[in-house]
Amino acid sequence: MRICMMVANTLDNDSRVLREADALSRAGHEVHILALRGSGAGRAEARSPATVHRLPLPTFSIVRCLRRLHTAVRPRRGSHSEPTQPSPQDPGPTLPTRLDAVGKVAQNVWLNLRYARQALRLHADAYHAHDVTTLLGGAFAAALGKATLVYDSHELSPEDLPESHHVPMGPWRWYAKATQSLLVKHARARFTVGELLAEELELRYGAPFTVLRNVPDEGDPSETPRPLRHTLQLEPESLLAIYVGSVTTGRGLEQAVASLSRLPPHIHLILVGPEGAVSRRQVTDWARRCGVHERVHLLPAVPEGQVLALARTADVGLVLTQPTPLNNFLSLPNKLFQYVQAGLPVVASNLPNIQLYVERYDLGTVVDPTDRRAIAVGLEAVTQDLDRYRRAASSAAQDLSWEREKAVLVKIYDRLARGATS
Repeated sequence: MRICMMVANTLDNDSRVLREADALSRAGHEVHILALRGSGAGRAEARSPATVHRLPLPTFSIVRCLRRLHTAVRPRRGSHSEPTQPSPQDPGPTLPTRLDAVGKVAQNVWLNLRYARQALRLHADAYHAHDVTTLLGGAFAAALGKATLVYDSHELSPEDLPESHHVPMGPWRWYAKATQSLLVKHARARFTVGELLAEELELRYGAPFTVLRNVPDEGDPSETPRPLRHTLQLEPESLLAIYVGSVTTGRGLEQAVASLSRLPPHIHLILVGPEGAVSRRQVTDWARRCGVHERVHLLPAVPEGQVLALARTADVGLVLTQPTPLNNFLSLPNKLFQYVQAGLPVVASNLPNIQLYVERYDLGTVVDPTDRRAIAVGLEAVTQDLDRYRRAASSAAQDLSWEREKAVLVKIYDRLARGATS
């Protein structure tokens, strides 16, 4: 079966897409991936047996054109009158930010049309759209090419993000909801990452979703990073709590830093990942205010194949996803499964999907991720019973493995292939 996957990013750090493509290629399918060009583009080609087709980033920006139009028109409209001052109580989103929001929707539609055009040239039997950002293009290609549409929702779509004066989400929420309401039911297979998210998506769009969890593969055993204690020059008796992932908002990092002030001085916090919405300077400022700056360590992201090996040199994994918005509340972060595969106990959020796995497999403890005191109590409890939770994680790793997950994916595609040839 010839499969065309579509993803609206540069692919290089999208481990879920790469794992799926690898599994389907090894099962005998011919897999192509449409992705964007970027500064790091090329790493995915080296890691995946699939054929990667790069589309250039659009040089024509609808967002930029709308902003320029607003700038050109505004002086003429206001040249004979005093500028209107926004209300200090509720200034609301400005016209330029509203234009940005509309422009981003238009830009995504344009991107999907370009994807559909390129996808049709591949004459695939199935078009596999990853997230709502490529669903429109996948549906176009499947309809025009008389092929199968597959939809893979990695998370609840951004329609649930809160409105902001800086980033008004109304247009995008409408677009994401309308696109999925119209097109999800036409997909012959639908995947998502967790049980509760599958239930929510089925409730919204009236079609069942298969759970395909974000479980990592074993990585490259030849890539062995230096142990964290050696890298950071810490004493052997130090206890290391690790967070792996983007340094960004909604991950409980500020609360984790603050919790250290309530814990013994031999417990350290290690953040491993790229800088996101939270800067490294902000993390350092949090640590200084709490008097724990010597116990908070920031390390850059490591290659995907080294994540598990690095995590194994820590003692506890942190999954402190915050409860809002709804996408967070229903999430099942892949870092939870990374810690399991690394044999680490966890201190995790008491959110439904996360708590389900922590309690089912006795992986550690769940806490209120907004409460620094609760995090400190959870960390202390887990560090006092590390051997028990390590054994539980090692046992769970046999069940929560990519070998089992990919069997689900391959079985469904085998069924689709039989339908395509019958």
